[in-house]
Parts: sequence; C-alpha cells; structure tokens
Amino acid sequence: MSGIMRMIKMEALREFEVRTKYKIQFLSSIAIYTVTYLIVIYIASSPTMAAYYHTSVVTGKVLILIGYLYWNAGILGMDAASDSIESDAKAGILESELQSPHPLWLLIIIRSGVNNILGIFYFLVIITLSAFSIKLTLLKALTLVIQLLLISILSNIGMSGIGFIFGAVSIHVKRVGQWTTTIQTALLLIGNITIPLFSPFQNVIPFVSGIEISRLIYLQHSIPIDLILTYIAVNLMWLIIGICIFQYSIKYEKTNGSFEVF
Repeated sequence: MSGIMRMIKMEALREFEVRTKYKIQFLSSIAIYTVTYLIVIYIASSPTMAAYYHTSVVTGKVLILIGYLYWNAGILGMDAASDSIESDAKAGILESELQSPHPLWLLIIIRSGVNNILGIFYFLVIITLSAFSIKLTLLKALTLVIQLLLISILSNIGMSGIGFIFGAVSIHVKRVGQWTTTIQTALLLIGNITIPLFSPFQNVIPFVSGIEISRLIYLQHSIPIDLILTYIAVNLMWLIIGICIFQYSIKYEKTNGSFEVF
C-alpha cells in the first residue's frame, strides 16, 4: 500500500512539474477546451434538453454543461493512458517500466487519475465562464464541480480502459493520434452531451450513465438503481477489456517484436 501511495505522490509531482514547465501548452489546452465548450453551447439545443427533463431552458444549459464536463474529464483520462503508453514506447522506457514491482497498467491508471485531478483547472475555468450565461451561483458552481469530480472517477477509469486499447495499438501501429481525435469527436456528438439520450445502446459509452446520474442529482430527482449498476458495470467492463488487450499487446511485442523499433 505504501508503494502505491509513493507512486501517486511521484506521479502528482511529475505532472505538476510538467504543467509548470510547459505553461504555454497547458494554457493552450485550457483555451481549446473552453472554445470547444462555447461551440457546444452555441450548437446545442437547450430547449430540447429542457423539454426532455421537463425543466427550464436555463437549467437545460446547466445539463449540457454537466455533459460537457464529463466528456472533458473522460478525454483527459483516455489521453493520459494512451499518450503515456505511446510516449514511453517511443522513448524506449516502456520495457524497463515492466520491471517495476507494480503492474504497468496500475502505474498508467495512477497517471490518468492524477491527470484528471489536476484537470480541475479546466473545470473551474469553464464553469466560471458559464456562470455568467447560466446564472450559476458560486456555491452551486463549487458543489457541481465537487459532485462531478467524485462521480466521474468511475467513468474516467472506464475511459482509461479505452486509452489502454489505443495505447496497445500504438505499440504496433506507432501513431494513433488521428484515431483518438475521431473517437473523441464522435463521443462528443453521441455521448448524451448536446442532445438527450435517444438509445439504450449509448450507455456502453463510459460516461453516459454518469452524466445521467449527475443530471438527476442536480434536478433533485431519484436515481434508478439499474442506472447506477449500469454505470459501474460498463466502466469495469472497459477497464478489464483495456487491460487485457494492453497485456496481450505487451506479451505479443515481447515474443514477436521489439520495443526499440520506433
């Protein structure tokens, strides 16, 4: 247990140093996510969202904000996992990391989790901007941030599982950036963010059920137990699938490839 806590501390310091060192890149990321949110708010139909949940148009904007923040956090988790694998493989240190007493997938999940915690800066910037247009009080905004951070932990783990899949592919294909961007865009369009749920199959996306849970909490509605169970099951499924594919990819590379050929 002490070893895991030490890993968390080291990764937190590492991520903080990276963000401090590369301030322009960090600020650029905030700007990109903020602009994306403004575009989403512009093209999304608040009246449609409001009608679906039987609430006001202003509240409909808050519900869209909730969906966007889940997507934002999920993308951070997915990117942290896939980028970590791809960059370490290119740097030639992936094989040495396999010698750690702890599983490599655990280290990557910790990196992803730390990345999401530090991602609170994105949340705060976006919610601060939103407060002017959707009339969120400071207390409601902070409550919303805390609630989303806690509930989205599970969906971020599921998104990390998807990141493992892309990371596994990058070991062999080498470059998967354009594919991850395509998936991210698709998730933004069909992930219960800009438009309400239209198919039960959408629940296979890690954060969709989480968005629904947070929206129901915000609206002070009861939460069906099957929605909670679906949320847990879907994200555990993605995590297990992602780890299994990643582990198989590592095993295959050890047998048939070389970590140094990048």
